[in-house]
Amino acid sequence: MYGGKFYNPAHHVSEIDAAKVLMFHAQDDPHVPYQSVVKFARETGVKLKLLKRGGHLSTDIVVRKYWRGIERFFKG
Repeated sequence: MYGGKFYNPAHHVSEIDAAKVLMFHAQDDPHVPYQSVVKFARETGVKLKLLKRGGHLSTDIVVRKYWRGIERFFKG
């Protein structure tokens, strides 16, 4: 990341298949401003679960806490 060359999905909005993406993001994330994530979700049509708190979320915690919703998304 220090070299500045990494995949940024914001540069590929037209290529995103919204039916295949479910995002979780916390409004208090100290590294990624939630406004940019909301904008990305709006532009792509992906489903976004916006949480008030959680910091820079751990995938493990999200999966454990929200598995039922994730499973419904996969089956949907």
